[in-house]
Amino acid sequence: IEIILGKFVGYVGIMAIQLFILFIFSVYIMKANWGNQYWTVGILTFSLIFFTAATSLFLSIFFKNKKLVTNIINLIIPILGLLGGSYIPLSAFQSELLNRLSYLSPLKWMNDSIFYLIFGGSMNPILGTLLINFGLGTLLLVLAIFSFKNKGVKL
Repeated sequence: IEIILGKFVGYVGIMAIQLFILFIFSVYIMKANWGNQYWTVGILTFSLIFFTAATSLFLSIFFKNKKLVTNIINLIIPILGLLGGSYIPLSAFQSELLNRLSYLSPLKWMNDSIFYLIFGGSMNPILGTLLINFGLGTLLLVLAIFSFKNKGVKL
């Protein structure tokens, strides 16, 4: 239980501090427009933190080799970043396949939700984003715990 809680709470805590500093810097120094609903942005951000921490914990327990986990994460991040529109807008490619694949990226869900908060829109993706992030995060966390139990570790 120390490993699970220590790693998971540690991941969540470190990422929450980093994103809080980034949010404060972007609002007060760069004057970024995050809309008027800071708490909703915070909850959305926390859901992504939760999902990311659960994913990394699951990968570190599922794969025993630390280098392999690092390589997998280093492979996944740029792909999900590209699909989420981090590098260039996917509309530049005018590809229906890329647009459909973009829905596999948590960054796409977050971008859609935050843009809805800031600019409004015809479809409200916020609840779906929260359910997916917290749902998948919880599933991966439970799988990590059961993986530990199957290895004979008492929780």
